[in-house]
Amino acid sequence: SALCRALHLLVNAERVDAGIYRVGSVTMSAETDFVREVNRLLGLDLATPRSLAQVAAEMHVSVSALSHRYRREAGIAPIAAYRALRIDRAKALLLRGIPLHTIAEELGFSDAFHLSKAFKQVLRLAPRHFLRDHRQRHSDGG
Repeated sequence: SALCRALHLLVNAERVDAGIYRVGSVTMSAETDFVREVNRLLGLDLATPRSLAQVAAEMHVSVSALSHRYRREAGIAPIAAYRALRIDRAKALLLRGIPLHTIAEELGFSDAFHLSKAFKQVLRLAPRHFLRDHRQRHSDGG
Protein backbone atom coordinates (compact mmCIF):
# COMPACT_ATOMS: atom_id res chain seq x y z
CA SER A 1 0.00 0.00 0.00
CA ALA A 2 2.76 2.46 0.93
CA LEU A 3 4.72 1.59 -2.21
CA CYS A 4 1.66 2.15 -4.40
CA ARG A 5 1.03 5.53 -2.76
CA ALA A 6 4.68 6.53 -3.27
CA LEU A 7 4.54 5.53 -6.94
CA HIS A 8 1.28 7.44 -7.35
CA LEU A 9 2.93 10.56 -5.90
CA LEU A 10 5.93 10.27 -8.21
CA VAL A 11 3.87 9.64 -11.33
CA ASN A 12 1.62 12.58 -10.50
CA ALA A 13 4.39 15.02 -9.57
CA GLU A 14 3.56 18.57 -10.61
CA ARG A 15 6.12 20.58 -12.56
CA VAL A 16 6.73 23.85 -10.69
CA ASP A 17 9.63 25.25 -12.70
CA ALA A 18 12.46 24.06 -14.92
CA GLY A 19 13.83 20.98 -13.18
CA ILE A 20 11.61 21.53 -10.12
CA TYR A 21 8.71 19.20 -9.35
CA ARG A 22 6.27 19.19 -6.46
CA VAL A 23 5.95 15.64 -5.18
CA GLY A 24 3.51 14.78 -2.46
CA SER A 25 1.86 18.15 -2.23
CA VAL A 26 -1.31 18.38 -0.22
CA THR A 27 -3.43 18.29 -3.36
CA MET A 28 -4.08 14.83 -4.69
CA SER A 29 -6.35 13.60 -7.46
CA ALA A 30 -8.57 11.63 -5.05
CA GLU A 31 -9.23 14.59 -2.75
CA THR A 32 -12.77 15.55 -1.89
CA ASP A 33 -14.44 18.81 -2.86
CA PHE A 34 -14.16 19.91 0.78
CA VAL A 35 -10.39 19.31 0.90
CA ARG A 36 -9.92 20.93 -2.50
CA GLU A 37 -11.78 24.06 -1.39
CA VAL A 38 -9.86 24.32 1.90
CA ASN A 39 -6.57 23.93 -0.01
CA ARG A 40 -7.68 26.62 -2.46
CA LEU A 41 -8.48 29.01 0.39
CA LEU A 42 -5.21 28.22 2.19
CA GLY A 43 -3.18 28.83 -0.96
CA LEU A 44 -4.92 32.02 -2.15
CA ASP A 45 -2.26 34.41 -0.92
CA LEU A 46 0.68 32.77 0.81
CA ALA A 47 2.12 36.20 1.69
CA THR A 48 -0.82 36.88 4.00
CA PRO A 49 -0.90 34.42 6.89
CA ARG A 50 -4.30 32.73 7.15
CA SER A 51 -5.84 31.33 10.27
CA LEU A 52 -8.07 28.30 10.45
CA ALA A 53 -10.76 30.61 11.84
CA GLN A 54 -10.69 32.63 8.60
CA VAL A 55 -10.91 29.52 6.44
CA ALA A 56 -13.63 28.00 8.65
CA ALA A 57 -15.68 31.20 8.40
CA GLU A 58 -15.37 31.14 4.59
CA MET A 59 -16.41 27.47 4.57
CA HIS A 60 -19.32 28.20 6.98
CA VAL A 61 -18.16 25.61 9.51
CA SER A 62 -16.57 25.77 12.94
CA VAL A 63 -12.80 25.55 13.33
CA SER A 64 -13.25 22.21 15.06
CA ALA A 65 -15.45 20.83 12.26
CA LEU A 66 -12.99 22.08 9.64
CA SER A 67 -10.03 20.50 11.41
CA HIS A 68 -11.67 17.14 12.06
CA ARG A 69 -13.22 16.77 8.62
CA TYR A 70 -10.07 17.90 6.81
CA ARG A 71 -7.91 15.48 8.79
CA ARG A 72 -10.36 12.62 8.16
CA GLU A 73 -10.58 13.31 4.40
CA ALA A 74 -7.00 14.43 3.66
CA GLY A 75 -5.07 12.40 6.24
CA ILE A 76 -3.23 15.50 7.48
CA ALA A 77 -4.12 18.43 9.72
CA PRO A 78 -5.10 21.58 7.80
CA ILE A 79 -2.42 23.65 9.53
CA ALA A 80 0.20 21.07 8.45
CA ALA A 81 -1.15 21.28 4.89
CA TYR A 82 -0.87 25.08 5.00
CA ARG A 83 2.69 24.86 6.32
CA ALA A 84 3.56 22.38 3.54
CA LEU A 85 2.15 24.73 0.88
CA ARG A 86 4.31 27.57 2.14
CA ILE A 87 7.44 25.43 2.41
CA ASP A 88 6.89 23.95 -1.07
CA ARG A 89 6.79 27.48 -2.43
CA ALA A 90 9.88 28.42 -0.39
CA LYS A 91 11.78 25.44 -1.85
CA ALA A 92 10.92 26.49 -5.40
CA LEU A 93 12.05 30.07 -4.72
CA LEU A 94 15.27 28.92 -3.03
CA LEU A 95 16.13 26.81 -6.06
CA ARG A 96 15.71 29.90 -8.22
CA GLY A 97 18.39 31.63 -6.15
CA ILE A 98 16.10 34.06 -4.32
CA PRO A 99 17.52 35.15 -0.94
CA LEU A 100 15.93 33.71 2.19
CA HIS A 101 14.91 37.12 3.57
CA THR A 102 13.06 37.91 0.32
CA ILE A 103 11.29 34.54 0.39
CA ALA A 104 10.31 35.10 4.02
CA GLU A 105 8.75 38.43 3.12
CA GLU A 106 6.95 36.99 0.09
CA LEU A 107 5.50 34.10 2.09
CA GLY A 108 4.42 36.11 5.12
CA PHE A 109 7.05 34.97 7.61
CA SER A 110 8.19 37.62 10.06
CA ASP A 111 11.82 37.16 9.00
CA ALA A 112 14.33 34.71 7.53
CA PHE A 113 14.91 33.10 10.94
CA HIS A 114 11.25 32.11 11.27
CA LEU A 115 11.16 30.80 7.71
CA SER A 116 14.29 28.75 8.39
CA LYS A 117 12.75 27.37 11.58
CA ALA A 118 9.54 26.36 9.75
CA PHE A 119 11.60 24.87 6.92
CA LYS A 120 13.50 22.71 9.41
CA GLN A 121 10.27 21.60 11.11
CA VAL A 122 8.72 20.45 7.84
CA LEU A 123 11.75 19.05 6.00
CA ARG A 124 14.04 18.28 8.95
CA LEU A 125 16.67 20.19 6.98
CA ALA A 126 17.91 23.78 7.06
CA PRO A 127 17.39 25.75 3.82
CA ARG A 128 21.15 25.90 3.15
CA HIS A 129 21.42 22.12 3.59
CA PHE A 130 18.43 21.62 1.29
CA LEU A 131 20.22 23.68 -1.38
CA ARG A 132 23.53 21.89 -0.83
CA ASP A 133 21.87 18.47 -1.10
CA HIS A 134 19.95 19.53 -4.21
CA ARG A 135 23.13 20.78 -5.89
CA GLN A 136 25.00 17.59 -4.97
CA ARG A 137 22.24 15.37 -6.36
CA HIS A 138 22.19 17.32 -9.62
CA SER A 139 25.97 17.58 -10.00
CA ASP A 140 26.26 13.80 -9.53
CA GLY A 141 24.14 13.26 -12.63
CA GLY A 142 20.88 12.78 -10.66
